[in-house]
Amino acid sequence: MSPTFSIGERVIVRAYRNKIGIIVGQPKEQRGRLFYSVSFDPAQEASYYTESSLEKYLPPRSVEQLLKRNEFSDVEDFLQTIIYKKLEKPLSDNIYTFYASRTEFQVHQFKPVLKFLSSNKQRLLLADEVGLGKTIEAGIIITEMSARLGELSRVLIVCPSMLTDKWEEEMQKRFGLRFTVMKKLDFSKFLQRYKNYGEAERIKTIVSLQTLRSKEMIDEIRSIEPHFDIVVMDEAHYLRNPETYSSELGEVLSSLADAMLFLSATPLQIGTPDLFNLLRLLIPEEFSDFALFQRVIEPNEYINIAQRKLYDPISALESLRQVEKTSQRDRFIKNSFYNEAVELLSNNRKLTHEQAIHMQKLLIELNCLSYVFTRTKKRDVEVQFPVREARVIRVEFTPPEMKFYNAVTKFVSENFTANYGSRQGISFAVIMPQRQIASCIQAMRVKYKKEVEDGVIKAPSKDNGDMPDSSLDSGSNWKLKNREISSIKRLLEIANKIGNIDTKFDMFLETLRELEREDSKAKIMVFAYFKSTLDYLKKKLEATEYNGKVALIHGDIIKKTRLKIIDKFRQSNKIKILLSSEVGGEGLDFEFCNVIFNYDLPWNPMRVEQRIGRLDRYGQQHEKILIYNFSMIGTIDDEILNRLYRRINIFEKYIGDLEAILGDEITRLNREMFNTNLTEQQRIEKINRAAENILRRKEELERFEQECQKFIGQDEYFNQEITRIKENKRFITPEEVKFFIEFFLKKNYRNTTLRPPKSGRENVFVLNSDDSFKIFVRQYSTQSENTIELEEKLSYDGGFQLTFNAQEACKDRSLEFVTIHHPIIKAIKRYYDKNIQNLHTTAQFRLTGDSKYQGKYIFFLYLLEKNALKKDFVLIPILVNLENDKEHIYDKICDWFLSEVVKAKPIDDLNIIIYNEERVESASKKAGEYLGIIREDEEKKLKRNNDTLVNNQIESVKQAAIIKINKAKEIIRKLIEENGKTEEDPIVKLHRGRIRNITSDTEQKVREFEQRRSVSVSFILVAGGVVEIK
Repeated sequence: MSPTFSIGERVIVRAYRNKIGIIVGQPKEQRGRLFYSVSFDPAQEASYYTESSLEKYLPPRSVEQLLKRNEFSDVEDFLQTIIYKKLEKPLSDNIYTFYASRTEFQVHQFKPVLKFLSSNKQRLLLADEVGLGKTIEAGIIITEMSARLGELSRVLIVCPSMLTDKWEEEMQKRFGLRFTVMKKLDFSKFLQRYKNYGEAERIKTIVSLQTLRSKEMIDEIRSIEPHFDIVVMDEAHYLRNPETYSSELGEVLSSLADAMLFLSATPLQIGTPDLFNLLRLLIPEEFSDFALFQRVIEPNEYINIAQRKLYDPISALESLRQVEKTSQRDRFIKNSFYNEAVELLSNNRKLTHEQAIHMQKLLIELNCLSYVFTRTKKRDVEVQFPVREARVIRVEFTPPEMKFYNAVTKFVSENFTANYGSRQGISFAVIMPQRQIASCIQAMRVKYKKEVEDGVIKAPSKDNGDMPDSSLDSGSNWKLKNREISSIKRLLEIANKIGNIDTKFDMFLETLRELEREDSKAKIMVFAYFKSTLDYLKKKLEATEYNGKVALIHGDIIKKTRLKIIDKFRQSNKIKILLSSEVGGEGLDFEFCNVIFNYDLPWNPMRVEQRIGRLDRYGQQHEKILIYNFSMIGTIDDEILNRLYRRINIFEKYIGDLEAILGDEITRLNREMFNTNLTEQQRIEKINRAAENILRRKEELERFEQECQKFIGQDEYFNQEITRIKENKRFITPEEVKFFIEFFLKKNYRNTTLRPPKSGRENVFVLNSDDSFKIFVRQYSTQSENTIELEEKLSYDGGFQLTFNAQEACKDRSLEFVTIHHPIIKAIKRYYDKNIQNLHTTAQFRLTGDSKYQGKYIFFLYLLEKNALKKDFVLIPILVNLENDKEHIYDKICDWFLSEVVKAKPIDDLNIIIYNEERVESASKKAGEYLGIIREDEEKKLKRNNDTLVNNQIESVKQAAIIKINKAKEIIRKLIEENGKTEEDPIVKLHRGRIRNITSDTEQKVREFEQRRSVSVSFILVAGGVVEIK
């Protein structure tokens, strides 16, 4: 006998309809009838009533009452309510950043956010290969968090100083997130404000790693303990050495953050402590000991083999069972995911598509790194990266030019040997003349004149654009001695015989003209190491047909101006060439360019790859990138650099993570270039040996990557899940965003209009606001949203242009991009939060769909709330067919219904044909019965999953404790057996006390985990109506 009412449900007594009570106990059966314990007043005893004397309490405006009374709203009112419901309590099976940023949609960029949301820890090491958009992936996660938690109070991004501007621009440009770059003093002031005002102090900031990793700053952070919603640490491989302040900073910030992201393109070898050290910082409670870490990841190899063999369940089961032969056997045999996977593989000779998806999900749950580590390589993604085509411009200096070059080379070599030959480091100031003459002879002449006047060769700073290689020491200024000044004067005498000849520039100009004939629309980047070279090139080009077609950026130009120049270069058809120093282009992306000139070659391959990487990255709009390099016959650059770079094929192909591949090879090579004791043949042998070492390391790295896959796991499930979310539209579409604002304006602000522009441009609209709507936006916006710019636009005469389309927003950045994260949408959502009575929860409408779905249905839309280690919300539609009483739940029609309801068309006569109160009662009862079953099933599943997570956490704590205790016992054994100590010795007592503390701490942690076992599932009916599918 199945009960009609459940615990917690509100009921009324039929004889006393004004008495509203709550079921407080399971029903008792007596003589074939069910009796319920009903409480009307918590201060009094509950009373028992028969089931027939009770009925479900329905508030006057409840969905069920409205359905019974045949009260339906307009379809548009209803659709507004559905969109609001998706925004009110973000749904766990939806993604709120789909098509909501100025980026082209790529599946791989949503894999990290899916892993992040699926994890209870909300900690992730994001290790995608260079050029795949890790910054975008981090922005997606921050935006998704904001959509789910409301406005984030404190967000901190930590990155190398040269990338702070890039992060600021990317967050603003792509996601509309305003971050402030802070220096040391700024951040200290924030800490003091937090100390004074606590949680009221809100901030979104970007701070360099160099600023925060000092002992003084770490101590200040540790003392004040500011709480962050999320901390993002870029180039996280700098944290991998636990003996450094960088690692200590990571540890402190990890303890203060609810969520944390580590970003690094550098591969981290599983067999070494590098990966462990980062995971220890991310999740110290699970990865506390390296020996334990190696044991915990051991089963991953067999789990991944099983995942690859799912086409053959017997073979997959055989592989999976190997985990029981590892040290983690007990953890698995107690794991409900493992037992379910074993049962599923045991009972099926072939898996259905749905079973295969479920098996993938179970195996992901078993892999301890699935939710904390993600890595995508270029070869894994569908994006077609451009082909690199290297072209060589051969330059043969005139005799006067060659004489000057050789004289400078001799001068540099002699001075380097005399002053620096015995040192390990290389001073950039000393070898700079060699670099500069290879860059530009005419600029070198001007430079020498200045140095003779000043008596000093100035060491470059990072701010002036003459950025040194990482293998060089920027050093201090090189003060010239009298004999050196005399030598430079003799060099100038040689240089003056060159006159205005510049063979290199002439060849450059000729190549530009050839390129113009080949591709007149080409956007060209010219990289040079020195500002003086860039200034010279700009002056020379402006004296040709390229006058007015050249722009220049370097480190002396302030960031705002630099970005304006780049935007002009991007948008203008007139600007063809951008001259850039290393610093000028650092951290910026030029995916709209397809030609690069290396006017000079850096002496570190990493710098070459970084230059090319500005163009060869996700979003590159051309199939081919042309890379021009100069081959100056008879020079060091040609003999050594070109030989090395061609040998390792850096111009034609991305060869991998250069920092890991190069090691200290380039530092050694730079020193040997100026060793006067070496013959030319010996130099060539050394360069060949360096190339062989680099290629060998590259092969080793590739082998490591393959080995790594044994433990990291297969991510195909996540890619498929993203595709399913996209196909089933489990996100708020641009059409829904447009409808949400359009309908609100129609209902409340008729004098504010949203219309297509007169030009008829597709996907673009003009919002023309009146004063009252502008006041509304200000009234319903928060202070942290900073709507000053928006309010200015709302004041424009004739309105301003906007789009809801991500592709259009990418093409034209001048358009306001309105997504669910936009202040206007947030303001409308807050309005409905406070005016819930303006929402309408019932409607009747028609949808056009597949013939197999055709029919007339009463539908009920429930919001399911699941509470465990985290809280989840899911919308569940139940459709009851009015013609055959067949129920649809958790099937394709339900997924289809939720995705298509936004296309509903009004219908007026449906209720007359098929609709009456009795049918509503019958359908409601049927839906309620099914919801009861769903609730029980979901609670069992939630309990099982939660218990598994708790068990794993307890097992991790216990295993870590055993290792620590065994280490302490071994120390005690050596003290007694080898050093003759006794149990009464203070040092022995100290370690005995440590064992007791570890045991006590472990027991306390286990008790805390045990308290997290409780779960609950509840539901509420949020909408309903009648639908005809034709």
